[in-house]
Amino acid sequence: MKKILYTLFFIAPVLLCTLPALALAAPIDSSAPIQKDIANVSPAAASAAQPVFVMLDSFRSSMASVLDSQLAFAQTKLVGTPQLSITDITATKDAAVSDPWGTFWYALYMLYFYALTIVLWIVSNAIVFYPVFVLLVLYILLRVFRWWRRPRY
Repeated sequence: MKKILYTLFFIAPVLLCTLPALALAAPIDSSAPIQKDIANVSPAAASAAQPVFVMLDSFRSSMASVLDSQLAFAQTKLVGTPQLSITDITATKDAAVSDPWGTFWYALYMLYFYALTIVLWIVSNAIVFYPVFVLLVLYILLRVFRWWRRPRY
């Protein structure tokens, strides 16, 4: 378990940070195949949904550029690995890490980097984004419906 955590928190970000920032920029998949499949089933529904797909593709493109800039920012914060040197070891004292706040911020930026990478993957893949978007909209509608159905005394 310790080896897995060591690999996850210290080696993987170093390898990811050696890549240039443009290598992380993911191309945004087009929603044209999804629109084509909808048109095969119902041309009227496809023509009605076409403006929504254009708006969502524009949103995905702008969201991907924001995520790319945030990934580049997090990548600059992860360039230097924290020095985990142990200081002041004696028989009566416990070992102390030389820079605990630096290690904390490094781990926090690394988690931020991983979360941004996952969100960018979801946004850039149309096959993943649209079902997640539909589930999110249905969840919001369910919560609103439950809120309206709640009795008011």
